Amino acid sequence: MKMASLTSGLAVAIFGGACLSQLQAGEKNITIDSTKRYQTITGLGAMLYPYSLKYDDPKFPEMFARDIGCSIARMEISPELLKEAPGDMDAFLSDPIDKTIGQMNFKARAISIVGDVIKPIVDKKLDEMKLVASVWSPPKWMKDNNDTKRGGRLLPDRREHFAKYLAAFCKGFEKTYGVPVFALSIQNELRFVEPYNSCVYKEDTSDYHDAVLAVAKAFKKYDVKTKLFGPEHMGSDSKGKFFYGHNMKYIGQIAKDPETLDMFMAWAFHGYAADGMTQASSKKGWQDYYGDLASHKKELWMSETSGAQPEWIHQSENKSRGDRPDGALTIGLNVHDALVAGNLNAWIFWSFQDGDKLTQYNLTCKGDLTAKKYNAAKQYFRFIRPGAVRLDASPDNYDMNVCVFLHETHKTLTVVLTNMEKEEHKVNITVPANLKVASFKGFRTSEKENFHALEDIAITGGKASLPVPPESIVTLVGSCGGDLKAFMTDLKTDVPSSPAPTPVPQAVQPNPGSTMSSSGASTAQETPAQADSPAAKDLQRARDFADNGMNEKAKDLLKKIIQQCAGSDEAKQAQKMLDKMK
Repeated sequence: MKMASLTSGLAVAIFGGACLSQLQAGEKNITIDSTKRYQTITGLGAMLYPYSLKYDDPKFPEMFARDIGCSIARMEISPELLKEAPGDMDAFLSDPIDKTIGQMNFKARAISIVGDVIKPIVDKKLDEMKLVASVWSPPKWMKDNNDTKRGGRLLPDRREHFAKYLAAFCKGFEKTYGVPVFALSIQNELRFVEPYNSCVYKEDTSDYHDAVLAVAKAFKKYDVKTKLFGPEHMGSDSKGKFFYGHNMKYIGQIAKDPETLDMFMAWAFHGYAADGMTQASSKKGWQDYYGDLASHKKELWMSETSGAQPEWIHQSENKSRGDRPDGALTIGLNVHDALVAGNLNAWIFWSFQDGDKLTQYNLTCKGDLTAKKYNAAKQYFRFIRPGAVRLDASPDNYDMNVCVFLHETHKTLTVVLTNMEKEEHKVNITVPANLKVASFKGFRTSEKENFHALEDIAITGGKASLPVPPESIVTLVGSCGGDLKAFMTDLKTDVPSSPAPTPVPQAVQPNPGSTMSSSGASTAQETPAQADSPAAKDLQRARDFADNGMNEKAKDLLKKIIQQCAGSDEAKQAQKMLDKMK
């Protein structure tokens, strides 16, 4: 915001009976209203990528659960669980569930790499830790293409087998690893054909509903307590746009049937931009979802996003995204927009840790506490805990984004301020007297700081005042007559500033995320540079765009492949496709 527009805006605003034009330029007054309450938080966290190096560092569980403070973890339900078809399909359906569990390989690498670490993570939890799981593909013998990869459909006469398979997974995983599956999605990004594990449920058929119905019946039959979330399709674009329309069709299939609707605890979407690759924070999109779906009385989740560059400030090369940066600072803005504009209950980043470099797809790697995205997420994850209720806080603007949460059980008040501007603001926060908060402890991440501990901020006359530096995130946490010790234990502050990330050439950069950005390598043995390479995935996305009449987007992707991967097989295929489209 330019200074002229800032001062003119202040001149006409009224705060607490005083004209804001009396404030100094760059000064902000924010009021917390404890009488206006919104959603309750279910969890904030990240994916435990199953094709990564093993999470065998003894410090990893504490890092995931206690330091950054994740309260939700996502995993893949790998088709390696039950690779081969049973000899007798009818017997499979009639056998007791324990026999099915006994046939499943819970030590398959894509399962055990998460299973081996999830109990230690849960044991280290600050308060709550929820495990959620998503299917990328059913076992190949349940699909019409007899392949876990390259799309394919779930065969209608295998729906009951699929449903029992998922019921057995929920019971068997808990039996094997000691952690229950809180919620499950029957399909990750269900509209896209991918070179890795994938399966397609078209929105103009009843396939998605029919599969969910089979799962609902199996869960009831076998007394599985796990709830469902979905559809996990792409897009936080707004009403009337491409992905939004698809999502509403999938949800419409479920919502029209009380039996399937009852099984769903949350409508879940992936937080990518309309190009399907870059991170998105569409306030309008989240507002539209909430407005259209609030009557269902279900939670709203953002269950996967990536695309944020490792640098604190990084300017996107995508001109359609305007001046919006896409680095680590924007992680904070994206969480804020989802929580405030969309009243979302859960927010899950793609990969918590994978590979040996910081990339746009992970929060950190090799236990690096200095990674900028890790620290940006920590500003939100650590103190916005499950069970916290969002309070009204205003004004909330792009130059000073604010969200406030009250946790009545823990007796904590948390305020997160994200300053997207290149100038410092003095912020004055009016705190309701009934909350009985005497002071705040503060933590700040900026380009040169990582979760830096501030001096305690006193609340005097019902107000707390502090400077918020340019392009920074500040978190304040105060006690409402309670005890903050539980949330300060093991807290790592003043982490040394992170070194500049090592650039990863786009042509060879592992992309375990997106479908258009999402999801993982196809098998534990397959390397990211093969079928799951960024160029191969971009090529498939271009085909998907072209198939749906989005030729300009397809052309842009093809040109990107040609430019960045010159001489590769993918570049040659891209050139052929582009030539045909001219």
